[in-house]
Amino acid sequence: MLTYRRDVDGLRAIAVVPVILFHARLGIFPGGYVGVDVFFVISGFLITSLLRAELDSGRFSIVRFYERRIARIFPALFAMVASASAAAWWLLPPDELREFGQSVTATAVFGSNIFFWLESGYFTRAAENLPLLHTWSLAVEEQYYVVFPPLLWLLARAGRRAIVQGLVALTALSLAAAIWMVGRDAQQAFYLPHLRAWELFLGALLAYDLVPALTARPVREVVAGAGLLAIAIAIFAYGHETPFPGLAALLPCLGAAAIIHAGSGGPTLTSRLLSTRVAVGIGLISYSLYLWHWPLFVLQRHYTILPPTRLESLGAIAATFLAAWLSWRYVERPFRGKRSAEGRRRLFCAAGAVLALFITVGLAAHFKHGFPSRFSVQVLATGAVTREDLPLRERCFQLDEKRYKAGDFCRFGPPDAPLEFILWGDSHSFMLLQALQRLSEAGRHGGVFFGSTACPPLLGVDPSNRSRAQRKLCMDTNAEVLATLKDHPGIKTVIMVARWGFYVEGTETALAARDPTLLIDSQQKEGSSIHNHDVVERGLRHTLSTIGASGRRVVTFESVPEVMVNVPDAMSQAAIMGRVIDFAPPAADYRRRQARTLALFERVRADHPEFEVIPLSDVLCDENHCRVIQDGKPLYYDDNHLSPLGVSLLEAKLAAVLDALEGDGAP
Repeated sequence: MLTYRRDVDGLRAIAVVPVILFHARLGIFPGGYVGVDVFFVISGFLITSLLRAELDSGRFSIVRFYERRIARIFPALFAMVASASAAAWWLLPPDELREFGQSVTATAVFGSNIFFWLESGYFTRAAENLPLLHTWSLAVEEQYYVVFPPLLWLLARAGRRAIVQGLVALTALSLAAAIWMVGRDAQQAFYLPHLRAWELFLGALLAYDLVPALTARPVREVVAGAGLLAIAIAIFAYGHETPFPGLAALLPCLGAAAIIHAGSGGPTLTSRLLSTRVAVGIGLISYSLYLWHWPLFVLQRHYTILPPTRLESLGAIAATFLAAWLSWRYVERPFRGKRSAEGRRRLFCAAGAVLALFITVGLAAHFKHGFPSRFSVQVLATGAVTREDLPLRERCFQLDEKRYKAGDFCRFGPPDAPLEFILWGDSHSFMLLQALQRLSEAGRHGGVFFGSTACPPLLGVDPSNRSRAQRKLCMDTNAEVLATLKDHPGIKTVIMVARWGFYVEGTETALAARDPTLLIDSQQKEGSSIHNHDVVERGLRHTLSTIGASGRRVVTFESVPEVMVNVPDAMSQAAIMGRVIDFAPPAADYRRRQARTLALFERVRADHPEFEVIPLSDVLCDENHCRVIQDGKPLYYDDNHLSPLGVSLLEAKLAAVLDALEGDGAP
């Protein structure tokens, strides 16, 4: 018979608190996200233990299993989604409410992990703006529990040995697939259920006594202590640069398994620590804590517009605990306990009705385009830039090797004009493409574009922590630049445009270490942001030595100033709230951010006179601030890419580069 274990509830606290503090961005637990993995192990252990007890006693019922899941998961989830929807109606501009509606529908069908995976493209809305993003983990669990109970029932018919062998094989396959995938597409490894299933299977194996019971107290103490240490190491030592999940997830998962298994054999110092009133109390409300913390944090950021202060973040944490306790006391607990057949039928019907309502509401937000009639023309106009199509995206950006081999280049200028220049870079170069195409048409200059996401225009430099597909696109793009220069000696100017400060420093500024790029080359085999500076300098010198021959001119632009917020979204939010907020970045911050990059450029220019750096601060910044708005319109597409209006400020500089082609002697 399955008995209640206070230490497992305490382990839930160890899982949920780091997740909350990590998402609050207090800098306390850089690897706090591993708490979700600990939850998966706990869930696999507890639910499999319950299923085993029922299978062993002949009382297994798939209907009762789903009754328990509905009673445990749905009430608090429904309360959170309903509350978040009400706040979203008030706070979110149309584009964001439309996407929120899509996520409500995805959550209602327990497919939000698939939805967020499919929506994780480079130019899609940043994850921190999505109030239901955290439901991906619930979707993974529910997808797992659609398959697992029937599978366990089938294996049980062949006996315990078949169950253990089957679970071991499935755990190994899932883990191997996750390890393989994390280096190729980390988004898939993060969101997809078959690549996370091994964490739940690990808990299931504990429930089937794969490891012999630990009867000796000293052994239990060592195992439990090591498990707690393993989780602590992951929480404090992991960060945004850690390839995750996959192999790195083993440490916290094995730590959780060790604590659970050691506690199964008898008390330990660790189990007593986890059984304290505070730990158990937090563990009891951990599900509601997880449910409420993320939408509260996200909606707070929508309300404050600027990133919240430390005091505001602490206030959001306090609100999370209050909401979680209320949810546990008045929403979760009333649905616990046994039901009659009639009560079970009513539960299923009510759950189905609410899910249908959520699906309907979500679809309505989608098809009604976020109900723009809620807001004034001013609000709608400020956010319009995020709905602008990015011109030439399909034809020009992220071309693969197959298209290059077919000669399907992104060429612009008059069709009969010879190639005179190359525009080469990452997404920042792509944002300039439309303007440069217009200028080249007017000046009758032929050019070709090569660009790929998060790909520095540097030969021999590899963005190591991107997906395998992205890395291949980057390598193919840069190789094609070199091949094109060899095939077209008449090309005399190469324009390199990139988010240089990002590559040199390795991390974002707006959200600290979010989404780093870790560069490697022939000398630096392991990616780490502290080495990016040296990799960029070596790569730039190598690139200039390779392509700067034959009198070619190599031009680059300073990095665009980075902003603390998504500018169009912030403008819309300020208009909705009727507030005036200054979110223009200080010019001093911009200069500090670019200092090492500009110093690097100066060192390289001393050895490569063909290399020219064109400043942007003179048109994008004044003495005190960098501009983000002009005539009430955003100069940015998001927080670091210029909008078409922003690019228009650079047209004189682009035109000067093209005008200089006439003196290059190009045919």
